[in-house]
Amino acid sequence: MIDLAASERILRSAREQIAAKGILGLRVADVAAAAYSSVTQIYRYFGSREGLLARVLGDIYEEQLDAALQVVLATLGSDGPLTLDDIVRALPSPTDEALQANSEIRIQILAVSVNNEELRDRLRLISQQQVVKWERSIEVVLERLPVSERFDPRIFTMNLVMQMAYYRKLLGSAGFSEEEYREYLRDLLRSMPQQS
Repeated sequence: MIDLAASERILRSAREQIAAKGILGLRVADVAAAAYSSVTQIYRYFGSREGLLARVLGDIYEEQLDAALQVVLATLGSDGPLTLDDIVRALPSPTDEALQANSEIRIQILAVSVNNEELRDRLRLISQQQVVKWERSIEVVLERLPVSERFDPRIFTMNLVMQMAYYRKLLGSAGFSEEEYREYLRDLLRSMPQQS
């Protein structure tokens, strides 16, 4: 039987250890000590270090993706007409420092998933669920646009959702400015008619 309070303490401790020492620095013994638990108890609840990482890193990954979508939806509001410029302003920019930091964490999570099958399976499921959430949200947004400004919703699932702000950070000044990015989005949205 799983003690939910103990399980939550372990998860909180694992997050703190990851924040302090990074994913590779996570030690199950340190997690157990900080959670007033034991290594045996962690293994009983999560199966292994990889199981603990699958749970914690999967939670972080899902929370980040959910938060990103919620920021966009909150910026757009829940009713009233929209324009393409409203959508462009609501989308995160690859120059945003918080987005870049989240991208770094997601890249680490993805790297860990290469050798952690349980995490990889969880990320696959989360990613599939996220695409569905984006597609549903895009349908609602499209209904609020004038017919003349509607676009092919695949642009989000095939282009914008797949971008990684981390690449922008790597490019530095050799990359593009925020205004150049926003102009690109406007042009891209206008150039892609809605599918029938």
